[in-house]
Amino acid sequence: MDWSKVKNVLIVVFMILNAFLLINIIAANTGDGVSNETLANTKSILEARGFVLKCGIPDYNSDSVKLNYETSEYERVKIAGLLLGKEITGKFEAGREFIENGRKVRFNPDMSIEMEDPGSGLAPDIPDIIKKTYGYIEQRVNGTGIPLKNYKPENEYDKLPDGGISVTYIERYKDYLVYDNYIRITIFKNRQVNLKLNYNKVTGVKKENLEGTKPIPVYQILLSEFVKDRAAIITGIDLGFKGDSVEQGSKVVNKRPVWRIKIEGQEPEYYNVYDGDRIN
Repeated sequence: MDWSKVKNVLIVVFMILNAFLLINIIAANTGDGVSNETLANTKSILEARGFVLKCGIPDYNSDSVKLNYETSEYERVKIAGLLLGKEITGKFEAGREFIENGRKVRFNPDMSIEMEDPGSGLAPDIPDIIKKTYGYIEQRVNGTGIPLKNYKPENEYDKLPDGGISVTYIERYKDYLVYDNYIRITIFKNRQVNLKLNYNKVTGVKKENLEGTKPIPVYQILLSEFVKDRAAIITGIDLGFKGDSVEQGSKVVNKRPVWRIKIEGQEPEYYNVYDGDRIN
């Protein structure tokens, strides 16, 4: 046997094997997913900075997609009238208020609608609170065109300092959360109910080709934005759509995905998946 030839063959085999392993390592760190090691290192760095994570860090990334929806001033006014129990005419103008049979409806600057109902019959300590709040909302939004079956509660409920409770429902369109489409019901200790909602009709999600632009994994945003001088408790991280401006009138709007980072005792923070900029 010619051992020199065998040696040369083995060297070539090992070179091919090393190249194959290198390619797989690179692929594991540059593909759509994020390695477990990267996520573990991110968690350790955040904890060293004083942050507490009560949730996992997503190992997936966003698709290059956009959400299409229609925003209609007319539909908002129609919804407000159905909540009030009396037709409302005129434009959607922030600050307008309407009262009917003790119930009050108000138009807010962020294009949301708010209703106060002192005679709801609900109490914050009733059993099956999620079922009861959903039933109340279902009764109130009947006929508005809001697809309530697509709305899911964010959590069981939030307790208020006065002993009341609050439950927030957010629309899930297919596999995507639509943060701008929400219904928040608050039941105060005195049994008054406050209902706040914002709704835009979703018309579809489309993939888009953004040449030279790649979605940013959320661990990169955590490392760049959550630094030592702002320690907090992070309770949830997810992916969805949120607008970065208030839309007036009636028009078709395209919105791109954002990362949402939920922080205990604070409003959630939203970050554009393409440039990492914060959106409020």
